[in-house]
Amino acid sequence: MSFLSQVDRRASFLIGAALALVACELFSQGEPSGEGSGGNAAVSPDVPGLSKAKRTPSKQGPWAYVLPVDHGVRADGSGKGHFRAPRFHGEHNGIDLLAPIGTPVFAACEGRAMAGASRSFGRWIHLVCPVPPGLVRSGNPHASFFYAHLNESKLPHDRWVPVGKGDTLGTVGKTGNAAAASIQPHLHLELIIQGSLRAALDERHLGNDQSSVPEAVAFLRALDERCLEPHGFQPKSGALRRARRFDPFVALTCLSHDKPSFVPAPEPLEFASSAWSKFYLARGFNVDRGPDSLLLAGN
Repeated sequence: MSFLSQVDRRASFLIGAALALVACELFSQGEPSGEGSGGNAAVSPDVPGLSKAKRTPSKQGPWAYVLPVDHGVRADGSGKGHFRAPRFHGEHNGIDLLAPIGTPVFAACEGRAMAGASRSFGRWIHLVCPVPPGLVRSGNPHASFFYAHLNESKLPHDRWVPVGKGDTLGTVGKTGNAAAASIQPHLHLELIIQGSLRAALDERHLGNDQSSVPEAVAFLRALDERCLEPHGFQPKSGALRRARRFDPFVALTCLSHDKPSFVPAPEPLEFASSAWSKFYLARGFNVDRGPDSLLLAGN
């Protein structure tokens, strides 16, 4: 007979509480816990009301932009929020999209998602979907999106649920380490390419894990051939990838057609609003306004 079967209910409760404290300790390191974003969680039916909170994304493109407004990149007293910006731990793993608290946050693609929370990232959402077929060179690569610092989430914790492209997942906030007075509200967004659905579901977006996979390299090559090179679209830094991570702004610009035009954020956030043209170049379209048609060649 196992040990747990021999203890009373009170002891079992205390053991469960101890395990919860261990998970909180993992959160204090600024990383999602394995419980919160692991691929072993069950997939549940649709969340009631989720589809009702959906905007109508453009029919063009396999992905959708993640906000209804575009106030550019966060740049405030705590630093700049562009991809691979300098950080005390090395480099920024995503982009920080400046927006007022309460701004709706949308699903970039159709797939599975769940919510969680940590001390560093605050309220977060993990979204997994297939890489668009036109960019698949081999295997079954999947994209893993990570949304952080949310004010609220409409998704359950520790339970995968189906979501559609453009579904409202939550709202922009200032939770986790973004709660500091010097940091303005924003959506921290990361994109990782993994080699399979299982690997994408198991992805934890750990900052200290900078390992790569062949599928991430293949994704960059395919996007370069079908979008970046034909349109002269590139970051001024030349940094599109960091191991298995990819610049989310570049991917969304190429694969969606519903990015709103950039406008400076309203006061009191205007000082922290940096236009995309400060960080990106393009031939034939304005990176602040976004493309007039889908950039992906062949669609």
